[in-house]
Amino acid sequence: MNERLRRETTIATRSQSTPADWETVCSVIKFPEDLEGKIILDICSGASNVVAILNHRGVKACGIDFKYDDMKSLRRRINRDLTDFNGFKAIFLDKDLRHLALLYILLCGEHPATMETFKEFSRKGRKTKECFFNDVSRNGSYIAATAGDLPFQDNSIDFCFSVSGITSFLIKDEEIFINAVDEAIRVLKPGCQLQLYAWGETPHSSKRSLEKIETSQMLLDYLSDNNVPFAIEESSLGPRLSITKPLA
Repeated sequence: MNERLRRETTIATRSQSTPADWETVCSVIKFPEDLEGKIILDICSGASNVVAILNHRGVKACGIDFKYDDMKSLRRRINRDLTDFNGFKAIFLDKDLRHLALLYILLCGEHPATMETFKEFSRKGRKTKECFFNDVSRNGSYIAATAGDLPFQDNSIDFCFSVSGITSFLIKDEEIFINAVDEAIRVLKPGCQLQLYAWGETPHSSKRSLEKIETSQMLLDYLSDNNVPFAIEESSLGPRLSITKPLA
């Protein structure tokens, strides 16, 4: 295992695997209007049910996550998170996980600071989790891989997206972060999009926050220097970054 891969797998192992449901993801990611015949890649997809729903609608969708190499361990970890009220509350005290907290708010329908709203989060999370694991058992749309080494050919994907995985966790390492974006652009067909949520950081005194802001700007500079079009767009829960692969 090379050094960069070792660092990426360490970050991936320590990151949360949120069972984000279809409605929640659609509030932060703008999918193509015409999905028919599209090949869609969810990077760092965790236990989301988005791939299952897209496949059910006739789209060829695939989820990539390093944790898929051990589905039993992934299930145990998610089951633990869905019963850990103290750990859940801690998300809202960590300013560096602000965007993940926003996803939890949307999933619950209100600010989940009480046991009652945590129960609602757990209920929805269990439903999404079971949809995910049922789909895993039926098809091969889930691949154990890292964002920095996608097992797809160049110019083969119509749409890529990532919710939290790249911009909340891999961003902690500049080289890994930019390499993950490069990999997604590599597999996209020319003229197609990569969307990353969440984008941007509210400045505060945390060293990690300042580092994320700096790394985010480095990516934008890198894209500009390589003539890769991008736009910062608003979603229901704050900005996302949309990157378009150049036609030539």
